[in-house]
Amino acid sequence: MKFETPLALRGLLRSMLLRMVLAHMVLLHGMLLGMMLRVLLHVMMLTGVVTVMLAVMLLVRAIAGRLGGGRCRLRSFG
Repeated sequence: MKFETPLALRGLLRSMLLRMVLAHMVLLHGMLLGMMLRVLLHVMMLTGVVTVMLAVMLLVRAIAGRLGGGRCRLRSFG
């Protein structure tokens, strides 16, 4: 490949470098987005588990309140 001037060669190298940097940025951000989505999925699953546990605790409190004559006898529920 012949270039008329060193300026043309410099322009080609600059454009290749910019393309390479852009490709690496896209790849890096894609990987980070994938990791964030994976973390978000785990956070959503953990939130679901905590919600179910809270619902079960409230159900146990209600049942204990009914069986205990209106007062909850479990210390952790006040």
